[in-house]
Amino acid sequence: MADTTNIAALSAPPMRSPLLNPDGTISQPWASWLNAVYARLGNAIAPSNANLNTQIAALNTEYTGTASAVSTLQAFDTALSVAVPLPQYLKANVPAASSHAWQMILVTNASAGAGPYISNGTNWIAMSTGAVLS
Repeated sequence: MADTTNIAALSAPPMRSPLLNPDGTISQPWASWLNAVYARLGNAIAPSNANLNTQIAALNTEYTGTASAVSTLQAFDTALSVAVPLPQYLKANVPAASSHAWQMILVTNASAGAGPYISNGTNWIAMSTGAVLS
């Protein structure tokens, strides 16, 4: 890949200088400017048009795949924005917290009123207060 650290350093062409010396060779100001143009265009290691077309096709494929993935994620996000019903239990029938780690339930007759609870693997914890279901 060409060195692009000085890519903005290209000056305007030396229009006040003659293009050719009296002996027919390119004048020093023009030779310097043309060398800078050559360097800016990638020197001898600049990619060919075929290589550029291959890279463009690969980027288009990557973009298409990314756009498709974004569409899928947006559809998934929309699907997740729908309310998920929680299984409902009376306090006396709540399953063991140890067998339902990180799952949520709705306890309909808890002492603090009906509400969602989450299992920490040991206890059912009220999501509104952090209190253990007892």
